[in-house]
Amino acid sequence: LSACSLAGDITPPPGARPLSNPTRPAVVTPAAPAATALPGSSPTEAGAVVPVSQAPSTRPSAAQGAVLYAEHCAACHGPTGQADGPMSANVPGGADVIPRFALPDRARANSMQTWFQVVTAGRLEKFMPPFNEKLTDAQRWDVVAFLYTLSTPQTQIDLGRTVYAANCAQCHGAGGQGDGAEAAGQTLRDFTEVAPAAAVAPAEIFEAVTTGVGIDGHAFEAELSEDERWAVTAFVRAFAYDYFAPGSPLPVQAGTITGQVVNGTAGAALTGEVVVNVLGFEPDAGVVQTLTGTVDADGRYSFTDVEYQPGRQFVVSASYGGITYYSEPAAFSPGNGPLELPVTVFEKTDDPAALRVDRIHLFILFETPGQVTIGQLYLFSNLGDRTFLPENGRTVEFPLPAGATGLTVQDGQDGVTFFRTETGFVDSVPILPGEGASQVLFSYSLPYDGALDFAQPVKYPVGQVNVLVGDMGVTLTGDQFVAGQASDVQGTPFQNYSRLGLDADQTLRFRLSGQPSSAAAAAPPGPGGVTVGDTTSLAIGLGALAVTLLGIGVWWWRRSPSARPASAASREDLLQAIAELDDDLAAGKVKPDEYEKERAWLKQELRKVWTKDGGR
Repeated sequence: LSACSLAGDITPPPGARPLSNPTRPAVVTPAAPAATALPGSSPTEAGAVVPVSQAPSTRPSAAQGAVLYAEHCAACHGPTGQADGPMSANVPGGADVIPRFALPDRARANSMQTWFQVVTAGRLEKFMPPFNEKLTDAQRWDVVAFLYTLSTPQTQIDLGRTVYAANCAQCHGAGGQGDGAEAAGQTLRDFTEVAPAAAVAPAEIFEAVTTGVGIDGHAFEAELSEDERWAVTAFVRAFAYDYFAPGSPLPVQAGTITGQVVNGTAGAALTGEVVVNVLGFEPDAGVVQTLTGTVDADGRYSFTDVEYQPGRQFVVSASYGGITYYSEPAAFSPGNGPLELPVTVFEKTDDPAALRVDRIHLFILFETPGQVTIGQLYLFSNLGDRTFLPENGRTVEFPLPAGATGLTVQDGQDGVTFFRTETGFVDSVPILPGEGASQVLFSYSLPYDGALDFAQPVKYPVGQVNVLVGDMGVTLTGDQFVAGQASDVQGTPFQNYSRLGLDADQTLRFRLSGQPSSAAAAAPPGPGGVTVGDTTSLAIGLGALAVTLLGIGVWWWRRSPSARPASAASREDLLQAIAELDDDLAAGKVKPDEYEKERAWLKQELRKVWTKDGGR
């Protein structure tokens, strides 16, 4: 979900500068033995010095390391260690900076201990953060073991086994424990001991096999080819860890998902049978797993032996009172125990007194001669502890200005999800308790002949109004409106205006005046323009209305996170955005209050996507 999620907490933007952490004190630990570099090999790695275990406490598992690598490292380093992961382009320098673990020379020059130090302490100057808190010692040793397998194919291990049996086993023993038939009277290493194996680089073993390091009869340079000596080196090293052939299917993991469904309405308890569903999904495959159960008398549920793989996320839904509620999305982390996914449900109310509109955003474009297209985004909060959903299923009301035509509601179906009224329309989306609990996006057109007196009643208290006018030839004036910064995005000029809020049942008023200067106002809309009444075009229409969210979206999205139209965002897009936002908070890149608002908005959008298949 982010650039090198073993480098996952830091996703540098293009052109970013390397980071440093001068406030972290260095703690000196015993140095690992120096590795012997081969001619032409990569230099040994170096990282900041922090307290680390100097040897594995248990035998490292490359298979478990493969799972962790896929989850945390492959985004930058690539699935096969070629520095070609999907996020590698975000790292300044790209493949020239990111280590390519598939290259044998890099692995041969470095001991496991050296790489463990890098994984533990990070290399912030190359956008590699430390993982001493994210992964346990054992997990980091597993990852390091797997890194060596990326340059050690099964064929090399098989060749090494053959060479070892013919040339080494008579002394060192078939299992590498120094207990062969000709071992008597010799002091031989036990190759299965993980501590000494972790401190030695493969190049040192190769040198010993080649020259004999002063031991009579131990020099094999003349008897074995270079490939055979590297193969037996790889095989001997595999005595101290569990080898995993590169390209093999990742081992299937299994864990427990547990949690409790609680009633968030004060003084209310759960009533009736509550059905919960566990939904597992993957970025490229969508929903791949569905489990169904019920809660016990205390609202608790538990699903055991839930299979998962790296990248698979889980959401738990609970249906209560005809409304489907969802947990936070989460993923298993190997070795971290059960996944706890609580779900909060609420009683219903038909009283709108607790509803607030945090912000109204208006996007104004002149795409058709004689008309102005207006997109509006309402961001609602529910300050109560009950879900607003009247018995008739009709919730928030939206009066429209007189003369509005071509109403389009995002993801809406006239007469099914929204209903026209004499003055506008009413939606059917339930408004759950919480800040930023719901958003409604719609557009319409009004006549425009060089001036327009805009007047729109609002049914609920409004905190703030923001207006983006997409033509610098048109100005906005109105009581309490203040002009903000102008922005030219991808050749389209936008002027921003804002004002403080309104009380319920007041009228939002402003005046637009001036002739549009844009070429689009003098010609029919092109493929990127707004086609009134087309819901797909509304998403693009805030692709026109928000310059496709790639232009002004970069400006508007970060400037006012709650204002982001989601358009056709998928589950995976939203889950990725939530994960990256969590990483940003942990890294101190976003303020807590902004984080809460943005996360609430993303969760609401995720809820809308999940409920498209039947739940409210």
